[in-house]
Amino acid sequence: PWPEAALKDVAAGFIENYCPGDHGMYLRAAEAPTPTEGKSEDPEVNNNPIVRLNLVEFMSSAHRIVVQASEEYHKSLHRIVRQTPRSYLTFIESFKIEYAKKIESISQREARICAGLSKLEQGSADVESLKAVLAQELENLEVATKETNVMIGDLEAKSLETKKENDRYNMIKRDCENDSTRIAQERAECERNLELARPFLEEADQAIKAIKAAHINEVKKLSKPSDIIKIVFDGVLILFKEKLNPVKESTLTIKKQNLVFIEPSYQHALRIMSSSSFLKDIVDFSNDGKDLINAETMEFLAPYLELRSFTPSLAKTASVAAEGLCTWVRSMRAYYDASLLIKPKLEAIEVAAAELETSQVNLETAASRLEACKERLMNLQDSFNSKLREKTSIEEGTKVLQKKIVQASQLIDGLAHERQQWSEDKAKFAEQKRTLVGDVAVACAFVTYCGAFNQAFREDIVQRKLVREAISIGLPVSPSVDPITFLSDAATIGDWSLDGLPSDLLSMQNGILVTRSARYPLLIDPQGQGLKWIVRREQRAGRLPGFGVVQANSPKLREHLEFALGEGLSLIVAGVEESIDPLLDPVLEQQVIRKGKSLYVTIGDRLCTFHPDFRAYFVTRLPNPAFSSSLQAKTTVVDFTVTTRGLEDQLLDIVIGKEQRALQDQLEQVVEEVAVNQKTLISENDQLLHELASSSEGLLEDEKLMLTLKRDKASAENVISKLRDAEDTRVSINEKREQYRAVATRGAVLYFSIVEASKLNCMYQTSLQQFMALFVKSMEDEYSARNNSVNKRVHNIIEALTYLVFRYVSRGLFEHDKLTFALILAVKMLTVMGQINQSDLTTFLQCGTGMDPEKVKKKPASLQWMSDQAWINVHALCNNVFFRTLPDDIVKNEAMWKMWYEDNHPEKLTVPDYEERFESAGALGPWHKLQILRSLRKDRTIPAVRDFVRSMPQLGSRYVESVTSTMEHVYVESDHLTPTLFLLSPGADPTDALQVLAAKKKKTLQVVSIGQGQENVATKSLELAIKSGNWLLLQNAEIHFEFMREFEEQLKAMYSRPWEDQELFRESRLFITAAPHPEFPLGLLQMSHKVTNEPPRGLRAGMLRSYTVLVDQDRMERVDSPMWRQLLFNLCFLHSVVQERRKYGPIGWSKPYEFNSGDLSSSIQFIEKHLYAGNVSWPTIQYIVSEAIYGGKVSDMSDRRLFSTYAEEWITDECLLSDFAFNPDKPIQPIPNDFVYSIPSKPEHVDYLRYIQSFPENDSPEVFGLHPNADLTFRIASANELLAKLTLIQPTRALEGSGEGCAAEERIKDRCAELLCAVPADFNREEVAASIERRSGLGDPLNAFLNQEVAMLQNVISKVRSDMTLLQMSLDGELVLTAELEDVMRAVDKGLVPRGWV
Repeated sequence: PWPEAALKDVAAGFIENYCPGDHGMYLRAAEAPTPTEGKSEDPEVNNNPIVRLNLVEFMSSAHRIVVQASEEYHKSLHRIVRQTPRSYLTFIESFKIEYAKKIESISQREARICAGLSKLEQGSADVESLKAVLAQELENLEVATKETNVMIGDLEAKSLETKKENDRYNMIKRDCENDSTRIAQERAECERNLELARPFLEEADQAIKAIKAAHINEVKKLSKPSDIIKIVFDGVLILFKEKLNPVKESTLTIKKQNLVFIEPSYQHALRIMSSSSFLKDIVDFSNDGKDLINAETMEFLAPYLELRSFTPSLAKTASVAAEGLCTWVRSMRAYYDASLLIKPKLEAIEVAAAELETSQVNLETAASRLEACKERLMNLQDSFNSKLREKTSIEEGTKVLQKKIVQASQLIDGLAHERQQWSEDKAKFAEQKRTLVGDVAVACAFVTYCGAFNQAFREDIVQRKLVREAISIGLPVSPSVDPITFLSDAATIGDWSLDGLPSDLLSMQNGILVTRSARYPLLIDPQGQGLKWIVRREQRAGRLPGFGVVQANSPKLREHLEFALGEGLSLIVAGVEESIDPLLDPVLEQQVIRKGKSLYVTIGDRLCTFHPDFRAYFVTRLPNPAFSSSLQAKTTVVDFTVTTRGLEDQLLDIVIGKEQRALQDQLEQVVEEVAVNQKTLISENDQLLHELASSSEGLLEDEKLMLTLKRDKASAENVISKLRDAEDTRVSINEKREQYRAVATRGAVLYFSIVEASKLNCMYQTSLQQFMALFVKSMEDEYSARNNSVNKRVHNIIEALTYLVFRYVSRGLFEHDKLTFALILAVKMLTVMGQINQSDLTTFLQCGTGMDPEKVKKKPASLQWMSDQAWINVHALCNNVFFRTLPDDIVKNEAMWKMWYEDNHPEKLTVPDYEERFESAGALGPWHKLQILRSLRKDRTIPAVRDFVRSMPQLGSRYVESVTSTMEHVYVESDHLTPTLFLLSPGADPTDALQVLAAKKKKTLQVVSIGQGQENVATKSLELAIKSGNWLLLQNAEIHFEFMREFEEQLKAMYSRPWEDQELFRESRLFITAAPHPEFPLGLLQMSHKVTNEPPRGLRAGMLRSYTVLVDQDRMERVDSPMWRQLLFNLCFLHSVVQERRKYGPIGWSKPYEFNSGDLSSSIQFIEKHLYAGNVSWPTIQYIVSEAIYGGKVSDMSDRRLFSTYAEEWITDECLLSDFAFNPDKPIQPIPNDFVYSIPSKPEHVDYLRYIQSFPENDSPEVFGLHPNADLTFRIASANELLAKLTLIQPTRALEGSGEGCAAEERIKDRCAELLCAVPADFNREEVAASIERRSGLGDPLNAFLNQEVAMLQNVISKVRSDMTLLQMSLDGELVLTAELEDVMRAVDKGLVPRGWV
């Protein structure tokens, strides 16, 4: 690492010439543009040398802080994080780029906000001005209104006058029209009547037209005209009212008849005939004169017309002229007679016509007056209209002003919230700029350095260290700067959530780290959540290539890389181990070459096109990879390990989707709407500010701007309303979802318990996908009963889920880890419920191990029956409030405590003084009892743990009872897409059982032992098994890891192929056996069902296993004899005893032997055949079982003698007696429950199972032929093993990332100093040799043994002193902390004995 001075020099070199004014361009300070007035430049970085110096100081300090945190992280959690100078350079470069972006963004927003606020302020001022103008206009409007009202009065009067004239005119007009109509009607009627006389007139006309002048002359020339001619002319004279002779009687001759009549006045006729116009006068009379004929004329004419001889025909005899005139006279008479009826009417018509004419004159007069009135009214109307237009103009102007004022006021009032927010932002800009340099520095340090840390360490580094360091240095920084809010916004986070990123804090930080890092991200993603999110994110953005995700060991990696580089797509490389192919180094180091306008990067020996949009992601499934320094420098390592809260939320989504699908769909819709609306709201607010700031006119003058702002504001308010509604809906949904929260919480507890259990053995890996499958499975009706009550349904799911997961995981655990896993579950549940904390667990695990006995109150003399360590443990326990008075309680009630302490089974007795307290503690009562038992009677820790697990309401008895999984069970739970991995242990080989099961299922089991040259055989066998629907067993997979990694990819490829016969594919099975090894492929572990095949612990469990796996009803009935069934039981009991003795170590067997179920099976087969042969030879059976089958594995003579003793005692004819028992004749201590281990003789298999289940849970060593003290040694060792395992999986610090790293180092150094003081001085070899010589020398075996022990003890003393000294130097930074010293440090901190000291 670089020294502090070098770090400062490098930072100063980069920062000195840096100016953010041109987007990160490198300008010397002298060349930097001078900020113009009104332009927001950051005065701190550009011109303030103190800030530059403080920034340089902070950068070097930040690197140092993170380096120290990396070391602390390694010590605490054993995770390797390396910081290199290259990371430091990346940090500096990231700062320059990010600072330029931020200062530009803040400056632009400041300019917009200032412009927008200015527009609003100007708009407010303009509104006030318009209000004054509006007031003046309102006054003018009032005057105009008054004038208009006066004119309206005049107009109304004139209108009334005109109306009267108009009414008068209309009345006269109406009368005239009526008279005219009446006269016309009467005239028409007269005309119709006159038409009746028209024939007479026509006849007269025709007669007149027939008279010629010659005819008249002819008459005139008659010297003596006839009398008919004379009287005809008298008629003409009468009609013409010409002079007639006086009336005298005269005799006339007509038609040769004498007629006395009036004397004719012919001489007067000659006179009128002499006129040249005689005929014309006749015609004129017919046209005009006929209407002047009166009654007197008709009276004079009547005598003539009454003459019978006065006819045209008779007159024709006299003259043609006489005929025509006669006809004319008669026609005149006829016309007169006809007109007698018409004439009065015609006269009335004439009168009416005269009256009508008068009326017409009156009408014209009225019309003249009306026109005059109308003209005056029109003039007045014109004046009124003019005034009205003036008033209207004022009104319209007023309305426009009012509208503009109202619109502007509403807009300004509507923007009040934004105005307030902008005003607040404006007031903050100065502070933001002032602290920007520190905020950017902290954020860039977070992005550059913090990806590989967990959440607690990230918060510790950022808040407790970096921010405090910046403040202490004097670098301006926001005390509460948060990288998430500083580097992202709600819309972006909403998009991440839609893409599947969990919403917990760590995931949000990871989103920042992945998207904002300058280097390509390398994800530590054991659960696959990060990979899932990136794939969905890139796919939604259209950047995911068609080939999808590429594996790190794919032969097409280069081809896919070149394609993604050229097309600007995202390359997602999964399956990364602890290194990345060097082929990718140019890409990781971003060695981009520019040629013209194109970019290139060299891949191998080929120059490839580089698209600027190209992005690379690397993902590893390793939970704790040890990446090299160079790889961590080239990439940004991001720890995507799932968090409790994040997993809980995911599980809640799953359970709601399963139980309340509609509710989950509604929530997903709400989440999507919120994400869209948040983006819309940000866009609308930005658009609102942009429109307001970019307008060149005033707010009131730019009506388009006002409409746009109004529309944008309405749209923003609509979005806000939708967000409020969505939030209300979300709250409502969450209230319903929370009813199922307990299921998700329990699921998270179970998963992280599995994660902790995986630290016990490298083979205990369980993927999140496997856990999710179990989680979903637990909600099926087959496992959890349906119930209308949500609470009961939740309870049923939790019960089913807990046991289902426990059984699944336990099936893949070795026997010595099953109880540990149950205890992990119990402690995890209590911790999550908040009933215990890490301190309580630490006290339980360590008790007084780390306490200095000298600092503990001296044990009273009356308590000599209690061990010193137990007394120290009591004082360690009294730090808990519950046990604060424990030392005093023991002293006060010594007798009861002594009785309890010395009992062989104290866990079954009531604890003195504390039983009532346990009951009052409720659920914590069993935990407190466990603490006391572990502290005072460590040897009873295992039974106490079992009782504790049983007493927990969340667990129960079935979590500590051994359940044997038969091959049938394993087969039922297996499937064709999931391999079954058998974890091997000494003496546990599933091959025989699998072959038996395959034969039973009528399947062919092909066995392939992995080794050199077997790779192709294994691959071809797998394909053949899939095609034929048979089974494949791969043995010893731990031998060839490289092939198994390739085999993993082959499995995935084969499982995804569309096989022709899917039915056979579904019937195929793959089984794998492997011994535990840390290099076993993680992917294969996580995709397999894991099963252990070792015998369970305890006689009851062992016997149940034998009667479950090997002995069934069919086997019991193969020989129809009670002896056969008794011998079966006898052999199974012997086998279980032989197995159980192994747990006592050298006390049980001198050497560890791999006895297995094959030995029992062979023994059973031999006895079965022996019984078929006839007589039973007990010596033969004893020899074959003890010397041949089991004894073939026994190499120690004492062990052979022991086994022969078992055979001689238990395989005899005496075992067939009813009073035979395996119990010792005189036990030293009582057998638990005074149980008698006899041999039942029953025909049914179930009866034997029932009897075996009645065995005591805790076996007495005397049943195995051992002293009871052997059990004490075993139980102490078992307790130590359990506590050590739990201790090792705990973090070094009580709370991860709690900021107590320095305190932890000081604590370890203090402990080292205490141990160094306690280490005795070295032995003086010369004094030791002399002492031995005085004791009869080395010839004495005891002296030889003493000499060896002294030498060994001296080695331990030297080792302890050396390790403590070196560890102190390492903690002081004088030496590099090696792996060996790290183990020593971890053990010392946890109160354990380092492995190198034993």
